[in-house]
Amino acid sequence: MGHSVVSLMMKSAVVAMACTLGALGFSKAHADGASPKVGRTLTTVAVCGIAFELPSGYRVTRASRSKALAGKSECRFEVLMVNPKNPDLDECHSEGDYPSQPPYDVCDWYLAGPLDPGVAASIVVGRGRLDADQPDDIGVFSFEDGAWRLPDVGGAHAALVQQKFFGRRALAGTWVSHGAWIRRWTKNSNSVTAGTFDVPGALLQLEPDTLLGILGDGSDSSEPASLCNSGFCMSLRVATDADLKRH
Repeated sequence: MGHSVVSLMMKSAVVAMACTLGALGFSKAHADGASPKVGRTLTTVAVCGIAFELPSGYRVTRASRSKALAGKSECRFEVLMVNPKNPDLDECHSEGDYPSQPPYDVCDWYLAGPLDPGVAASIVVGRGRLDADQPDDIGVFSFEDGAWRLPDVGGAHAALVQQKFFGRRALAGTWVSHGAWIRRWTKNSNSVTAGTFDVPGALLQLEPDTLLGILGDGSDSSEPASLCNSGFCMSLRVATDADLKRH
């Protein structure tokens, strides 16, 4: 297994680097709120007090409301792929590359990180301001030592960087967690350490008193066919009466 662990860790590092570069690339692609790529039917969705245009092929989970440590309420939901394909979820390997247990296929490995496979974006909405002196944490976004940060198992906890997100003020960074390759369908699931796992994230000032945190590939506009470029990211807004009626 020693060789397999090294191979998996190397592949994880490549995936992590790609995610990080994507997160940093969205501001260059859409600094001025450029038009989204067209090609999918968009449906207006309202959840957690916000609204957006969701392309076909995606769905949202039910809202989950909770109290933050400071007592303020937060609302969370996720955007999921409706019918994810194998490449969206699992990695395929040749027989003998990694442990397998017949009659299961070997195309059932997935790289486990903070977000479940098939989650395109994890959203949290709450009250607050990016420039407050001592703002309250929102979701996994925390304010420490005068800066907004995301969790980092390596201990770096780098400050989020100022970006433009489709014309809105935002801070961007990376959530760094432990990673592992796990087999999805085996009864006695195998797992292999995969180093660290990077998830791109952005914290937006949606309205003067409303913050929105977005984690996952849904915050990445560097890929033309991404969820973000479908119209989803540019359309994020506080829900109006008109949005609620359409929904």
